[in-house]
Amino acid sequence: MNEKYYTFKAKIDSVETGHNYPAIETKEGYDFQALDSVHNIKSNELPAFQPNIKFRLASGSLLCDMLSQATISANGIIASKNLTEYLKSISTTVPYKIFSFELETTRGMVEYNWIQYVWLEGTNFVDFENTEFRINEFGNDLGPISISSYQEKLKKQTELGFTKMIYAKTIVMKSINFDLMVLPLNGGLIISDKIKKEIMDYSFTGIELMETKRVKAGNTM
Repeated sequence: MNEKYYTFKAKIDSVETGHNYPAIETKEGYDFQALDSVHNIKSNELPAFQPNIKFRLASGSLLCDMLSQATISANGIIASKNLTEYLKSISTTVPYKIFSFELETTRGMVEYNWIQYVWLEGTNFVDFENTEFRINEFGNDLGPISISSYQEKLKKQTELGFTKMIYAKTIVMKSINFDLMVLPLNGGLIISDKIKKEIMDYSFTGIELMETKRVKAGNTM
């Protein structure tokens, strides 16, 4: 039976999290042009610098183990100290880096972490010939496209230009050897059924765990 995988992201608009999105916002006066600005965090590499992270809890938001944010575009999460310690215990995860910061709340400062994940080798595990690729233009599905390698995907995307985008509807992996990983091609974090059950057992808050049909495994661990 195929292993189940789940999205791993912050829950929004719920009784548990509050109804404000994002749950945290950049503090007033933040210098986005500075060298250590969070806007200099790249999605394809772990930062070699210490990002200057200045967030405050938005009005109407509640503190949870995972908080939603809309400032940093890389693959990662805002995690509480307890959730961070749990995630550090997972040995089967793609490369990551942890950056601590103090979150401003009406009751004082609270320690949180930005945890960023990068998996540059992920495309090497994709079975391109069995992965379903389609072309999208402004939300309209223009039909399937055949892709046999990552290099061919880049080439065909260049030929299509900027308005027609190639996306992977269902990604077939040759093998999956991680319990927490960045979804190749599409981005976003996914976790195995094992980790999903542990997260639920620990009763971590603010986490959306939805089964995803966008990835299928070949040989699993």
